[in-house]
Amino acid sequence: KTLVKGVITSTIPDDGSVEIIGENAFYGIQFESIEIPEGIKSIKYGAFESCYKIKSIVLPKSLERMGYHAFSHCNELESFDLNGFTYLPPYALRWSPNLKELKGSENLVSIGQSALSACPALGTVYLGTALEKIDSEVEIKPLEAVFIWCLSASGRGGQIVVLVQLMTQRGFESH
Repeated sequence: KTLVKGVITSTIPDDGSVEIIGENAFYGIQFESIEIPEGIKSIKYGAFESCYKIKSIVLPKSLERMGYHAFSHCNELESFDLNGFTYLPPYALRWSPNLKELKGSENLVSIGQSALSACPALGTVYLGTALEKIDSEVEIKPLEAVFIWCLSASGRGGQIVVLVQLMTQRGFESH
C-alpha cells in the first residue's frame, strides 16, 4: 500500500490501494497538478520535493503523518491547503519561492524548524489558539526559525499574524 520512489505518473490511485506516499516517490517529477486522494495516511520524507512545476496542493483529510521536506523546493507552488492537518514538519515547504497562500494555518498545533523558510512571496499567515509548539534548533527566536528568509528576501513577503495573548501565555517570543 506504499507508492515507492521512481513513480512516473501524476496519478495516485483513489481506490484505497495506496495509503502511503513513500520517501522521494515523486522527487523531481515535473507535473503541474496532482490530486492527493482521501485514504492517504502518510506522506514520507521528500515525497514531492523538487516538483518545480506543481502549482497547488490540497492535503486529504485522512492524512495522519507528513515527513520532513515533503514539499520543499516546489518553485511554482502558489497555494497549499492543510485541509485540517495540524502539523507542519521541519522543512515541509522550504524553498517554495512562489508560495503565496497557506490555507488552514490557523489550525496548526505544531510547526517544525524552517517549515516555511525561503518563501518570500508568502502572504499573511494566521497562527491560532491551537498552536502548542514551534520548533527551533538554532539560537534565534522560534518564529524567526520557522519563517527565516520569508519576510526580507524580496521585500514582497506578507505578515505573520500571531495571537499575542497565546504567544505570551505559552512563552513564545514574537516581533
